[in-house]
Amino acid sequence: MKSCFAFSISLSFLLVLLSVYTPSSESAPPNYLDHYCPNETLFAPNSTYQSNLNTLLSNLSSAATADTDGFANATAGQNPPDEAYGLFLCRGDVNASTCSDCVATAKQDILRICPNQRVSVIWYDECMLRYSNQSIFSVEEELPSLMMWNPGNITDPAKFVQAEAKKSTATVTTAIAVPLGVLLVFLSLACGFVQGEATKTHELVQEEAGN
Repeated sequence: MKSCFAFSISLSFLLVLLSVYTPSSESAPPNYLDHYCPNETLFAPNSTYQSNLNTLLSNLSSAATADTDGFANATAGQNPPDEAYGLFLCRGDVNASTCSDCVATAKQDILRICPNQRVSVIWYDECMLRYSNQSIFSVEEELPSLMMWNPGNITDPAKFVQAEAKKSTATVTTAIAVPLGVLLVFLSLACGFVQGEATKTHELVQEEAGN
């Protein structure tokens, strides 16, 4: 029987559920997934916000080349509403080079895909990049999110759903206690393995990460 299950990539808590684990490739370009451009607030070309945004994205891209554990946030500007806030979060199992390449690509793509936007998010399989004209640090948010489908075959849907529920609970519960990095959880099934991966943005406190 063919079945599908959804997974969500949120802003504050990046949760990736995969039926089969594939190691990251160092040479492959970032795998673009989706973007969010609400078109609610725009900035004028050559404006103060654009200058601050360019500075912000350059700083984030530079930070990705340093030892940041796959996460960094930054601000640019001092006077609202022209302040720019941003962050990137790389998947916990990718190496520093892959993380840096993904953020550099995201920096270019987000300006091209979401031109003149004060608020934007872009997702890749390896990382996410977000910026806003309002503070987004230590803020618990579930939206916007990205829903995707795995069209893989599941021979025993009931057993899979049961194992998936146990794995998700174990992944989230343990990730709350992990200060940095990525948590991988494996559960054995008759049809193979179910893997869960969780990465939280590092400025979230435990209570926020668990919600």
